[in-house]
Amino acid sequence: MAAGEAHADPEIGKHTRSQDVPESKKDIGPSLVETAIPIPDFFYDIRSSLPLVGSSHGVVRSLTNLLYLITIGIFVGTFAYYSLPAQLLSEESIVTSEWQKEGYVCKPLQKVAIEGLTTDWAYDECSAGVSSPNTDNVISVVKSDGTTQFDYRFATHGDSSGVVSFYDDRVASSVLQQNSDAWSRVGFSCFPEPPYDNTFDLPYNYSECIQNIMPPSVDTVVSVIGQVFFYYPFGSSGTCFLNDCYSRLTSVYVTGEFGDQAILPSRNFIWSSLGEDCLGVMPFFGNEITPSEAARSWDEIISTPADAQGNFYDEYICGFFKYNG
Repeated sequence: MAAGEAHADPEIGKHTRSQDVPESKKDIGPSLVETAIPIPDFFYDIRSSLPLVGSSHGVVRSLTNLLYLITIGIFVGTFAYYSLPAQLLSEESIVTSEWQKEGYVCKPLQKVAIEGLTTDWAYDECSAGVSSPNTDNVISVVKSDGTTQFDYRFATHGDSSGVVSFYDDRVASSVLQQNSDAWSRVGFSCFPEPPYDNTFDLPYNYSECIQNIMPPSVDTVVSVIGQVFFYYPFGSSGTCFLNDCYSRLTSVYVTGEFGDQAILPSRNFIWSSLGEDCLGVMPFFGNEITPSEAARSWDEIISTPADAQGNFYDEYICGFFKYNG
């Protein structure tokens, strides 16, 4: 064997492992402690190469380029849109007690309820939305007392309607009085409660009665029993002037000249009969009178000076309207 030639010992390195090949270890996943308290990222070597998702490096690169292009396009589009003149205007809102302000469109802060109408209309919208009374929006309604009244539906918005009922407002603000002085109350206008049950069966209160009395004339003085003329203060189709005041009149017009007969200055008699509710005038014995002469005699009756109970015209007639049933 030539000098200098070396032969390797086959036993050398039999039980050794190369230091250049790392020892592999089976991956069994993170422990329970590592799952609960993970190791922060900065303890890892982030410069290590990671495998790509997918098998083709070219496909991954193409998708990456596409995503960058889409991102750049969105940025450029957003920048261009918000650079348009229309987008440079800003909306300014202020709260004020005024209903109108130049350069602004005024709206209420919250919806308001007006007679059943719920809306957030501004003034101009309200002006356009409200209708004047007409045959379509004035509606008949049967009220709880059985009477038919007319309400005004002035506007409709969505599911709500605004309805004005003067009858309901009057009833809601009224006070029912049942004492002897129910016809009068300071600060109130008193009206009879339906159904009307006064002597004349009319819906007037005391003040309205005075305004609606018709004085004696050929239209309101009517001959019913021969030459006996009755007076109808509210027209001939209504109730006559009652004879409740006859005894008060006799104290003025019974002179004894004709017994207990009450005779007027016109020389006509005041007539009253048992079983008859109406007071009348009749001519002197054997005479006849015309309707106009009978009306003048009735003028004498209603012009009789007042006594302790009042006069014999509006105070007497309208006294029946102080009570309702």
